Amino acid sequence: MEILLKHPLWRFRHILLFSFSLTFLSGFGQSFFISLFIPTFLETSNISNTTFGTLYALATLISGFSLPWAGRQLDHVSVARYSKVVFTGLVLACVVTAFSQSVYSLSLAIFLLRFFGQGLFGHTSDTITAKKFGANRGKALSIVGLGYPVSEAILPSLAVLILSSYGLKVTWLCVAILITSFIPFINFLANSPGEVEQEVQFEKNVELKEFQGLKSISFWVWASATLMPPFLLTSLFLYNAVIAELRGWSLEWMATSFIAFAVCRFIFSIIGGPLVDKLTAKKLYPWHLIPLATGIAVLALWENKFAAPSYLALSGVSIGLGAPIKTALWAEIYDLKYLAKIRSWLSSFGVIGTAAGPPVLAMMLDLGISLTNSLSLLSISLVFIITLCGFLKRYC
Repeated sequence: MEILLKHPLWRFRHILLFSFSLTFLSGFGQSFFISLFIPTFLETSNISNTTFGTLYALATLISGFSLPWAGRQLDHVSVARYSKVVFTGLVLACVVTAFSQSVYSLSLAIFLLRFFGQGLFGHTSDTITAKKFGANRGKALSIVGLGYPVSEAILPSLAVLILSSYGLKVTWLCVAILITSFIPFINFLANSPGEVEQEVQFEKNVELKEFQGLKSISFWVWASATLMPPFLLTSLFLYNAVIAELRGWSLEWMATSFIAFAVCRFIFSIIGGPLVDKLTAKKLYPWHLIPLATGIAVLALWENKFAAPSYLALSGVSIGLGAPIKTALWAEIYDLKYLAKIRSWLSSFGVIGTAAGPPVLAMMLDLGISLTNSLSLLSISLVFIITLCGFLKRYC
């Protein structure tokens, strides 16, 4: 306990707690949580799986297109004021979900959950953490990023327990109450000074670039390394059953192999933060995707069943390292006043990428391209992006 109290980040525990709460509560808008209620949604709204899948995809895409406008407002208003709107929006989403009885109200509920929960909660957390921390930015991002795996570990079991005992309406109203309970503490936590505000000398010797917008070629090269992992992994995760069938593996083995992904993601998300603070995100950024490229190559070229946990473990390494590196990079390259705008654009493109990824892999397989060749092409494309970022690092 004494060591914790002496740690330099302990002084900023209030803002860290607030950002961690945002990442944890974002779980209510994530697919892993919403999926628990799909059978009930189908029954209460009298729709098919196909209809639900279509409206879920549309709601997610509309949410993604809305993020650039909504996300960049964080550059222009106070953190506390912005956070109150975001929290209120997610509470409204939970209430609409609780009382949804038709396809129209369900569509609105899914959009609100994805827009506020999956979109703006994570965006707000990463943005304010990157803005408020300097020398320890990587460590801070690692700490608040742990809210994601913690929510994945805790929320599903609690939701199933309440759902099985009291039903959908009570479950979502309980979620609304939980989120509402955080609102009175927003002013105190969100307005707490961060490291940059207390140590104004940080990075005074670093010349930061003006953000040139989407017309900047260098921005798109950097962004490609951020957008490729969700594009690739959404495709691979969605087609797990197809990959298992083509390789002759059981679905149970594929499911068990995901433990390797979760463990490596958790461990390397903790390791990534101190590495960022020691080496800078800019130096690490191109190379953190090498494990993912290697993992996909292993899946492409090795038909043994142990290829599954190997590729998932390597993927977890890249995703874990990337969590603090990706947000810290933009704070190192561009002026912090542009950070919310940049992250909102990236969030939007990321959502679109996750929607576009599965059709690309499906098209390659439908065209008769073998699984080995399809995966090899994906791995090579990632190596190409890593190489481009490596060259760009020398000149930016």
